Amino acid sequence: MECDVYKLDGSSSFSDEKKIKVWKKLGEYTKKINSITVTGWGENFTGDGFFDGSWDKHLQYNIDSLNNNDILLSMGVLNQQLSKEIKQLFQSLPEKKFTFGLCHSDIALRNAIINSSGEIYLLDWGTARAEIVPHYELNEILLASKPSAKTLKAFLDGYGISQEQFKQMEPDLKVLNLLNEIDTLRWAIDKRPKAIEEYVIRARDAIAQIQ
Repeated sequence: MECDVYKLDGSSSFSDEKKIKVWKKLGEYTKKINSITVTGWGENFTGDGFFDGSWDKHLQYNIDSLNNNDILLSMGVLNQQLSKEIKQLFQSLPEKKFTFGLCHSDIALRNAIINSSGEIYLLDWGTARAEIVPHYELNEILLASKPSAKTLKAFLDGYGISQEQFKQMEPDLKVLNLLNEIDTLRWAIDKRPKAIEEYVIRARDAIAQIQ
């Protein structure tokens, strides 16, 4: 497979003042990226804007997995009451009017470069996928970058999300994060046993957010 390689002159080391500027610009970029229409869902891109996954199937799998034989019960990650509560939360998601779009999925300062003219570039598209927007990007930023209130505000301002709008989104953000963490834990149990402990911790953190 052939691809074009470009060299960008600039720095990914930012002063505190520049970090705010960069995060605001990343918010602007993220909004533009998320506005790109996609078909399907997930990370497997087949071309022409089509992703071969299904959000509905993904959600139904995770709902159906919350049963009396769930391995997460025997592992102590869930108990019967928690399982029931989480299942109800997941079952409420189809009622939501979510928007799907293209996600970069790794919006972070380490993937930004600013040149001598002050132009900011966003790099590393290796984890791009079709997801619920802007929720997926926001959850990734909140978990991976752990932004300060000032940094988060800069990103939200760039994206065009008010503080009030963000507060209204928070309950859905927490449920969608829980869905992602529990799904990823199930994947680790099947495909990457060495990572189970890490994903158990992440799942428990996500559970704590909804309690």
